[in-house]
Amino acid sequence: MKKRLLAGMVAIALLSGTAFATEKVIWTEETLETSETVVSYTDTQQLSQEENAILQVLYALGVMQGDEDAAFRPDDGVTRAEMAKILVMMQKLPVAEFPESGFDDVVNTHWAKNAIAMVKSQGLMLGNGDGTFAPERTLSKEELCKVITVLLGYGPMAEINGGYPDGYLTVVKRFVLKMDTIFPGQVTRLEVAKMLYQALQTPLMEQTTFGSPENATYKICDGLDGEPLVTLLHRNFLIERN
Repeated sequence: MKKRLLAGMVAIALLSGTAFATEKVIWTEETLETSETVVSYTDTQQLSQEENAILQVLYALGVMQGDEDAAFRPDDGVTRAEMAKILVMMQKLPVAEFPESGFDDVVNTHWAKNAIAMVKSQGLMLGNGDGTFAPERTLSKEELCKVITVLLGYGPMAEINGGYPDGYLTVVKRFVLKMDTIFPGQVTRLEVAKMLYQALQTPLMEQTTFGSPENATYKICDGLDGEPLVTLLHRNFLIERN
């Protein structure tokens, strides 16, 4: 069946070796996809067609890519430092040089120092509460759900529903994954990719009135009741609904 185009196309500049190539990402009624294969990983042949399509989109948007050997490593974990870099890309935050990371265990020569400092400044990842960030520790399922919830603006809802971790797990299940369960066991790169893909298309929650925290009000920008639909795709990647 022919797909009805709901949104336009956006040209994404991709770094391939020393040359840039331009590809297109299309948001249709059925799915978010690339117009053609934009990357060929050496270790994803066992994945489903849908899973490989998700990896194509995340690569094209610059959100999540493989290593220098052209491997995606779908069964590996994601470190907290890697998650910080992913969040910077999801938010399309500017490249900035920070004098320090803000954490005792992230030295100024760490490859993700600026990304870690940026996500701290944006309130996306705040560390362990003792001045450390644990950049090389593998991200847990609960931590992943929290950063995705905060990224999408649903933090206040999560806090009302029990806070960390249960409130954040509840929000992700209801609004992002739209299922009763979250993947079991250790978080893998493939599972992170799937959640990021869904998060890109999840309506954002925005604060509508300000003042004291207990009096603040919020709305979900889901496109209903005459209000515009707002997602990370709309806001950060210039893909607009027609």
